[in-house]
Amino acid sequence: MYENILVPLDQSETAEAAIKVAIDMARAFDGKIRLIHVIEIIPFFQKIMEEQYRIQKEKAEEYFAGITQEIEDSGIIVETVIKTGEPSLVICEYAKRQDIDIIIMSNGGAGRVWYDRWEIGSVAEKVLNQSPKHVLIVRSISDDLLKGRNILVVDDESDILDTIEEALDMCIIHKAIDHDTAVDYINSNMYDIAILDIMGVGGFDLLEKTTAKGIPTVMLTAHAMTSESLKKAAKLGAVSFLPKEKIMELQSFLEDIIQGSGKPVWKKLFARMAPYFSKRFGWSPQEAKDVVEEIQGFDELWKKF
Repeated sequence: MYENILVPLDQSETAEAAIKVAIDMARAFDGKIRLIHVIEIIPFFQKIMEEQYRIQKEKAEEYFAGITQEIEDSGIIVETVIKTGEPSLVICEYAKRQDIDIIIMSNGGAGRVWYDRWEIGSVAEKVLNQSPKHVLIVRSISDDLLKGRNILVVDDESDILDTIEEALDMCIIHKAIDHDTAVDYINSNMYDIAILDIMGVGGFDLLEKTTAKGIPTVMLTAHAMTSESLKKAAKLGAVSFLPKEKIMELQSFLEDIIQGSGKPVWKKLFARMAPYFSKRFGWSPQEAKDVVEEIQGFDELWKKF
């Protein structure tokens, strides 16, 4: 009945919630899975479009390599396809032409165009309304974990504040654009998580205040993305440290913090971000190991409080 299963993925963890369901269905109906990623290329000069497509295609192929291995290890046949265009239209057209029996996708993985990401929910909704095939929407665990959480976001760039507010629209967000406003919020409220910039708002001073109040705090920075800042953030009690260029992955990092009951998640962070940090900071393998051990030492120190 459901032998040909299509799973749209946008390289986000929330979209991957559909994979387990697809594997279970493939087992039940002796079916196979096709993974599709749609690259949206903003119309521009031809050479820039070609380069943009090449970069996005390489990222998608690298991403698919790990995902397909997981599915194959489950004993399921899997194929991958990379297309360009408007995601919902491409997904529906592909399902029709390839005689797909069912489309399985997360309600929180594909969507609003943020850099190379899709808007949360919008693609799933469009596919549900337009698809000529059966569609199964898998509920995103991230929305459940973060729904209703009180989050303080401090940054001196209003567009960053607005972007985070949109990305975390399932949360209750308090936004502060300067140090003094942030202090007022910290003194007057209790938060599940605080997200602090470093430069321009006195981020490390605010970190000391949130840590003293027991608020799990993430440092999200661009200009202060240095090895020294990372280690200082850990020493002062931050639970995670992210570059602003990874802002579209913020939801999944916050999910780790919630699942860890607000404790430091440096081990998970380094598992996911070690290549980025090593390249950005020019660490040798030994230097990276030394930093991890140093930060894990800070973790042990904070566990005593």
